[in-house]
Amino acid sequence: MEHPPEEPPVHVGHHHTDDNAFVSGDVTLSLVGHREYPNYHEAPGEDLVVLPLPDFGNGVKTGQGSWAWGVSGTSRNGTTAGAFIDSLMADEQVATMTAANGAPPGTTTAIETSDLYGTGGDLELFAQQLAATCGNGPITTDCVSVPRPVTAGYPVITRQFSDAFTTIWDRGDITRALGDAAAAIDIDFADNDAFSTP
Repeated sequence: MEHPPEEPPVHVGHHHTDDNAFVSGDVTLSLVGHREYPNYHEAPGEDLVVLPLPDFGNGVKTGQGSWAWGVSGTSRNGTTAGAFIDSLMADEQVATMTAANGAPPGTTTAIETSDLYGTGGDLELFAQQLAATCGNGPITTDCVSVPRPVTAGYPVITRQFSDAFTTIWDRGDITRALGDAAAAIDIDFADNDAFSTP
């Protein structure tokens, strides 16, 4: 009996020993975000397919949110800072930022005119997923993008999540990895009075 040819391994994010495995053709599937699009698009070109994440029983889910601009309520320069942010959020500026970092445009009007994220664009799926936000409501099977927590503690949350994921991916103890992450996050919030404003 002949054996079928061996399929290349699945590449999941940056947990493969070779971050260029997908681009070099050593693997056929990679779980990464939009930041990899420029490199990934060049390798297979028109054969590149962007897929939604799998549905594990509660609908397809993806993270929503990124770094954001803001002005302190106590700023003495609120009007000037607000005008600066307004200029940054103009479609032309949003398009420039998107071209620089590859992220989905931050306004619906900039998405509509985007070659990548607009209708028919290679990354239109990202825009569709973000439009199907769970918002502040319950996380149901119908919504797709789940907002990240709005907190100054987010850097610790994301680091602990990443560390726990890596431990679990490397076949570490799941309960311990998640427990350690939760404990570290709890300590950070306790040390910082839950990041509440005075």
